[in-house]
Amino acid sequence: MIPAEIAGVKQTEQKLRYFGDPSTCLAQTEIAKKADVHLTPRVGTNVALLNGIQYLLFKDGWANQNWMSQHVVGTDELREKVDAYTPQYVEELTGVPAEQLQQAAQIRGTTRSLLSTALQGVYKSNQATAAVCQINNINLLGHIGRPGSGILQMRASRQLRIIGKQGCNGEFPGFRNHMNPVHMQELADLWNIDYIFVPHWAPPIRIENMLSYMKDGSIGMMWISGTNPLVSLSNLARSRQILADPKTFILCQGIFMTETAAIADVVLPATQWGEKTGCFTNADRTIDLSHKAVDPPGQAKPDLDIFLGFSSRMGFKDKDGKSIAPWKTPEEVFTAFRKLSNDRPCDYSSITYEKLTGDSGIQWPCTAEFPLGKERLFEDGVFYTDIEYYESFGHDLKTGAPLSKDRYSSLNPAGRAILKAVDYTPPREVPDKEYPCDGLRPYAASRDFPSVKPVYA
Repeated sequence: MIPAEIAGVKQTEQKLRYFGDPSTCLAQTEIAKKADVHLTPRVGTNVALLNGIQYLLFKDGWANQNWMSQHVVGTDELREKVDAYTPQYVEELTGVPAEQLQQAAQIRGTTRSLLSTALQGVYKSNQATAAVCQINNINLLGHIGRPGSGILQMRASRQLRIIGKQGCNGEFPGFRNHMNPVHMQELADLWNIDYIFVPHWAPPIRIENMLSYMKDGSIGMMWISGTNPLVSLSNLARSRQILADPKTFILCQGIFMTETAAIADVVLPATQWGEKTGCFTNADRTIDLSHKAVDPPGQAKPDLDIFLGFSSRMGFKDKDGKSIAPWKTPEEVFTAFRKLSNDRPCDYSSITYEKLTGDSGIQWPCTAEFPLGKERLFEDGVFYTDIEYYESFGHDLKTGAPLSKDRYSSLNPAGRAILKAVDYTPPREVPDKEYPCDGLRPYAASRDFPSVKPVYA
């Protein structure tokens, strides 16, 4: 729905000002056609482009220095880092004409409100995390907390936004920090388990590391739910070799017989939306309740029922000998998360199924102070960066290594946002005559084949 709304923006008094993507060899998207400026950087050069925009915002006085002095840290480091990214240098790196870059920066610098979006073209490209941080930076130079302004870091799936705050992607519920013992003790108390059983002794393990552990035998089982790693992972030959190894037990749970399900030892058929009841969270933090419309086919079960059934059969108990997951319905699980999220950034404590039924959704945080949800975050310029409250101490944008508490403490954010500066690093591989495909073209993002530049076709 959001792309459709964006595509129609220029029919109103508002304007879609500029749009950046590398899709130059095929027809423009509908959104790109309606943009005042369409930036087309070379694949993998997003950071260089964004650094160039930041350079111009500082140079031409379009960064709100007064607001920044009170509400952000890292300004001097960022300004020093982007100082080399002149329009001419950025044109060499990205192929975007210097005049277009200046036009885009002027639009950003003179607008009263700024709404930024990002999706897979950023997330699955070179320096993905660093690029997202630069998008945040551009907004933090004075356009956060205003009406009509914000950052929509959109995801490929509706549920990808909700699993982060509920702890389903290796993090912990309520945006808790695994390096903060107070946060981990809160979870232990809420779940009525011993502190040691909350797995907080190391950073969350990413899939690449999991595969390495599987290869050396440290992990003997992998439960794959709702994803297809034998298509989505990089280095597929290595991934297939490890996942198909008979010594590793693979359980695959989903709605299709995917390439990964085909090599699994056990396949559990799951339900899709419309066949189960549950909540979704939109890019603007709006929570909607989706009711079951039809019965699922065959033996398919909702993911929730599968996980609860597994917990019951395994006999997982709390300190009092009671089931650690005693819930029977989606609403009971939702009520449990309300307690987990209390006093966290994604506070659900005042949301109920009754409030969500028959309405247009509720935005988190929803508290006693904001019983119908908080429409706009950061209006007061205060951010969730207090060292005892923050979800993470951050990562090095070049190496990905987690930062220590001492390193984070040295920034002294104390409720101020953190500007993250980084240099552009070229992709390891770029299209050439021998390998002309990059796969990043409109309408081909989810296909099993790449597109080819016309000059090489």
